[in-house]
Amino acid sequence: MRLTQLFLVVGLGLTMLLLASCDLGEQPDPCQTDTALFQDDFENENECGWVLFDNSGLAAEILDGAMLITTSQAGKITWSNAERDYTNVIINVTARQITGPNNNAYGVICRYRDEQNFYLFLVSGDGYYTIGKYEASSPQIQYLTPNEEFGYSDVIN
Repeated sequence: MRLTQLFLVVGLGLTMLLLASCDLGEQPDPCQTDTALFQDDFENENECGWVLFDNSGLAAEILDGAMLITTSQAGKITWSNAERDYTNVIINVTARQITGPNNNAYGVICRYRDEQNFYLFLVSGDGYYTIGKYEASSPQIQYLTPNEEFGYSDVIN
């Protein structure tokens, strides 16, 4: 009986060791398609690696097939990052304001190095847009659009 148990334990151990060493191959990226390096419809909870949080009146969550970013702090910038690195890309985003005043801003961050160094494209609920740069050396966004401020466009909204 003891010998049988010993063989069973050794056999089980060897089987586990063999299974652990099996290479299942590289798993396909669920957020990469034949036509896009990165695509997320937010139908599956965080399969693309977005940073999600809810603290101090700032939140980023995936809810009902959408990325929902909210803030209760006026003037506070908040975002979520899927922590991927690409160069020379074309970005297509569908975004909409759900609640809050129209004098706001939401958009896309690119050339992200860290939370104090990145570029951004923003639109507002009342039809304005800007391109800007956020750097650790500057206390606020440096606007790169004409007159260094938001510009109006009737194509927004």
